[in-house]
Amino acid sequence: MEKIIQNVIATGSREKKAFYIAIIALLTMSFFYAYFVNQTVVNIVERQSVQTKITDLSSYLSELEFEYMKHKSTLTLEHTKSIGFVDADETIFISRRPTDTRLTLVE
Repeated sequence: MEKIIQNVIATGSREKKAFYIAIIALLTMSFFYAYFVNQTVVNIVERQSVQTKITDLSSYLSELEFEYMKHKSTLTLEHTKSIGFVDADETIFISRRPTDTRLTLVE
């Protein structure tokens, strides 16, 4: 009889351990689920914020391009001379000589 009682106690403690392990696993999975759902929401909000910034910057870039085109069309030779630019007297061109691929010792 004593053996049976010890066996029941031992079996009961195994069942308790299994129950506690299952509860801990369930709580751990619930925590990770809540964490990943939260991170997903945060990433969606951040993506929308970045998308808004991209739209604003694209609009600003378009405005700058329009202003550039407007100024480019008003730029003439007379205007450049009036703000201080002058024609170059002597134009120097640099030509590329083929370089030697061998190394030599110069003494």
